[in-house]
Amino acid sequence: MVSKKSKSKSTDLNPGDGYYEMNIRVGTEEQIKQNIPFAQLINDPIVIKQMQEMALSSINDNYTRLVFNFIKNGGQLTDKDSCQFKAFDLEKLWNQSEQRGLPKFDSPVIPNFDNIKQYTRLTIICDDPKVVHQIIVIFIPKILIQNLSSGEKKQYGIINSYDLLAVRTSESEQLFEQICTKSDVDIISIDLTKRLSFFISKVLVKQALQRGIQFEICYGAGCFEGSQTNRKQFLQNVMQLVKVSKGKGIILSCEANNSIYQRTPIDCIQMQEINMNEFIRALMFGMGQREALMTMQQNAQMVLKHSHMRKTYKGVAELVLKENQNEEEEEKMQM
Repeated sequence: MVSKKSKSKSTDLNPGDGYYEMNIRVGTEEQIKQNIPFAQLINDPIVIKQMQEMALSSINDNYTRLVFNFIKNGGQLTDKDSCQFKAFDLEKLWNQSEQRGLPKFDSPVIPNFDNIKQYTRLTIICDDPKVVHQIIVIFIPKILIQNLSSGEKKQYGIINSYDLLAVRTSESEQLFEQICTKSDVDIISIDLTKRLSFFISKVLVKQALQRGIQFEICYGAGCFEGSQTNRKQFLQNVMQLVKVSKGKGIILSCEANNSIYQRTPIDCIQMQEINMNEFIRALMFGMGQREALMTMQQNAQMVLKHSHMRKTYKGVAELVLKENQNEEEEEKMQM
C-alpha cells in the first residue's frame, strides 16, 4: 500500500482555527463536461473513493476544514442537483484505509477528528448570459422568499442545500462584470488555465471584494494537471489577479482528483523556503507572508461568514438592532 508522508517543514505559524481546503472536486473533468447529475456522482464508487482519498490526504496535511465541490456545467439546476451528500465518518475511514483500498498515511500525530469539519459547495460554470441572468436573479438577497416565483423558489432551495456558492467564468468581460457587481455568490473562481477574453479589471475586483466576495486560485489544475502552455497561461493570469487585488481577498485551493497534487498549507505559505516546482513558488508573487497565510485561513473563514449572512440576513438584523440600541441610549441621555 502506498504511504504518503508529510511534505512540509516545521513552522511557527499559528494555525488558529485551522487550515481550509476549499476545493475537493467531486467527479472528473469529463464527468463535469457531461453534466452528470450530482445524485449519480455520489453513487459512483470511483468518485466516492477519490473524495475519500482527498479527504484523508487533506487531514494528513493538517487541513481541518474540508469543502467538497460539486461543479455544474451551466444549464438549469434540477432536483437531481440538490445536495444529497452525507459527511464521511473520517475517523473510521482513517482507521480502515487499507481495508478500503485507500492510501495509508504515516502521520506521527493522530488527528483530532472532533475538530475537523466538512462542508459542501456548489460551483456553477457560467459562460452563457442567459444562465448568468437567471442565477443573478436568484442570488440577489430577498428577505421575503414568498415573493419568489415557483421556479425561483426551486432554484433557491437547490442552491441553499449547499453550504457555499461559487461561480466560474472565463469567456466574457460582461459576464465577469455582472458577477462582480450584481451576484451574491461567496466565491468567484476564474478558469486561470485559459487565455482570458477579458482583462481582470482592478475596479471590478475591488467592487467584488467590497461586497465580501473572495477570488479563488486553484493550483492543482493550473500547475500539475494541464499542459506546459496551460501552466504558463495560468501563471500570467495569477500574477494579474494578485496584482490588481494587491493580494487581498484570495483563497488558495487544490481542485485535483489525485492527492499527489495536493500541497500542505505550509508548503503553500512558505514557498520561498521549500524547493518546490517553480510554478507553485510563483503562485504567491507579490504577496507577503501575512497575505499568503490569509489565503489559507482568514479569507476562507470570510467565505463561510459571507455564506451565513447570505442565507440568514443576519448582518441586516444586527445592523437594525444596533441602530435601535443607539436610539434608546440617546433617549436615556436626553432624560
